[in-house]
Amino acid sequence: MNDEGKQKVEDRINDLQSQIDVLPSGTFFCTRNNKYYKWYYTDKGKTKYIPKSERKLAEQLVKRKYLESRLRKFKQEETSYEKSTIN
Repeated sequence: MNDEGKQKVEDRINDLQSQIDVLPSGTFFCTRNNKYYKWYYTDKGKTKYIPKSERKLAEQLVKRKYLESRLRKFKQEETSYEKSTIN
């Protein structure tokens, strides 16, 4: 593994982190009640309902969840780069 590849991973991590920082905090989740879906988010230990009129908030929270997932993947890749340079 080369330093150029590691640098690309680090740049991507920084880019993802900066995108996450501008989004609202909290974790989005969805539940189903018979034929209806309800949106919620948890922030600082409190769960709050998101009405359909606040779809933009729900979209931002879903985007945050996706970006955080990608960030974890790139951090794992960064760790593998570090381990490969040790050996």
